[in-house]
Amino acid sequence: MRLGMPRSKSTRKKRIVEWVPGEWAWCLTLLFMFIRFFTQISTVYLYVTYTALMVMLALLHLNGSEETSRVGNVKLNGAVLGLCFSILVILAFSPYSKEQLVKFCLLLMDVYILVAVLKVNEMESATKVFYWASMVVVAGTFVMYLVSPAFFSSIEGAFQGLFYSPVFFGVPDNNDTAVAMFLLVCLAYKKGWKTGLILGSIYPFLYFGRQYILMCLIVVALSLLAMLKLRKASWLRDQKIDEKLTAKFFYCVFAVSTIVIIGFSYFWVNVIVEDGTSSYKESLNDSSNAIRMNSNVYCFELMTRTPDFLFYGYDSDVFDELGISSTDYSSTANYLISGRYRLVQPHEEVLNLVLKEGLLFAIFYYFIVAHLLSKIKWGEKGKAILVAFFIGSLFLSGFFRDFRLLAFVMIGLSSEIPLRSFAIGITRNRKRTATSGQVAR
Repeated sequence: MRLGMPRSKSTRKKRIVEWVPGEWAWCLTLLFMFIRFFTQISTVYLYVTYTALMVMLALLHLNGSEETSRVGNVKLNGAVLGLCFSILVILAFSPYSKEQLVKFCLLLMDVYILVAVLKVNEMESATKVFYWASMVVVAGTFVMYLVSPAFFSSIEGAFQGLFYSPVFFGVPDNNDTAVAMFLLVCLAYKKGWKTGLILGSIYPFLYFGRQYILMCLIVVALSLLAMLKLRKASWLRDQKIDEKLTAKFFYCVFAVSTIVIIGFSYFWVNVIVEDGTSSYKESLNDSSNAIRMNSNVYCFELMTRTPDFLFYGYDSDVFDELGISSTDYSSTANYLISGRYRLVQPHEEVLNLVLKEGLLFAIFYYFIVAHLLSKIKWGEKGKAILVAFFIGSLFLSGFFRDFRLLAFVMIGLSSEIPLRSFAIGITRNRKRTATSGQVAR
């Protein structure tokens, strides 16, 4: 077939059939992400089905690969074995639910397959389909919120206090919706797609989420700093920059950030809150932040005096065990700390996982996550998103678990349009960079 001539239908079909496992995995993962973001389908069966298909693709890849006999990263494989041991301990001794444990492990396995086994590269046409489908749902959600805010009260879990907020059906909590919106905005930012950036700019006017605004401002600030760096060191344009961050770096960030937030929580409870709190969102020292910080301290002290948390946690029974109601926020339906502040589950990433699955599981889990993140080459925009995501995880749990981890990794693997330099006002290289958004080979 000569160049420039359109391909026949039979040729196009043949090409689809000849997709490699990595391309199928990319499309399958985007489909799973869309289902989790925008539908209420979140059963274990969905997770098992997706993971089974991913395992099949991994086996197909290994069957036709010369790398089948290679022993991968020894530390990473050792951490996987350690995680398996911690799971056996939980299954053997924990009297609590195992539902979230199953979901966490299945999605971590899927990320492992994407990054460490298939070493996928982006299939941009599929990414565009996911992006535009998401934009249609987001725009429709915003319109529905403007027309009838009360509509969202009919969605299970969507009612928050005394007000409504625009929520995606798959993540009915307004805080979780803000994380989903941030991830979509980050994808649009990396790719230079304006529709997502516009909708992301509108979102704070519909729901004034402080954490969402903070994360977006961090991305903007760090991107501006990177652009200034390009201006002062224009020779970087001709250099090959290693964009990879080490596993030790990520693991230290998880550990240090947890220590910092514990200390900060004690400071907030003993110094800031004592001056008196304001109503919700009227100041930083409002009732919401007082509840979060007091809950961090309460749950940390609970875990330090209860040896069981070394090996297992409450999993899905966390609300019942802590005396928390997920639907009724009144003082009569919830445990009150010091008879004053409603108890909630810890909003910090690591503390929350330890409370749900135990310290042993958390150690191996974040060790694996750190290694997988280190295999991704982060460009300038990617690093800004990375910092914002880590800071966000200090104040809301679940960033590096479940489908949010999967979505974050997919964004990391996506190609990136480089930043512009203030010095020359044009893009350094309009082509997608070869060193960002890929797995290190």
